[in-house]
Amino acid sequence: MDDVAGQIRRTTANFRPLNRSDSMTIGLIGIGNMGRNIAEHLVDEGQALLLWNRTRAKAESVIGAQVADRPVNVAQGADIILSILANDGAIDTVYKGPGGILE
Repeated sequence: MDDVAGQIRRTTANFRPLNRSDSMTIGLIGIGNMGRNIAEHLVDEGQALLLWNRTRAKAESVIGAQVADRPVNVAQGADIILSILANDGAIDTVYKGPGGILE
């Protein structure tokens, strides 16, 4: 996991802080029980949301959010990414696998 943490630090080094007045898209990866509740709350608050889930239908069921084809598309289209994943295998796949965030 240290390798992934180092890549994340390097990837995020040039991000600038956002003001509350800035328009921001939040990327959310993992639409299980917790992820779904967070996604629905963010949509209810009027937040632009870009989702990805390995079971696409779960992401598509969140009304008012956009759905990405791959995790890397979330990284490309969002200002910030939240990932709520079940285990180390899911984390490795989403971050380092084909189409992963760090691609």
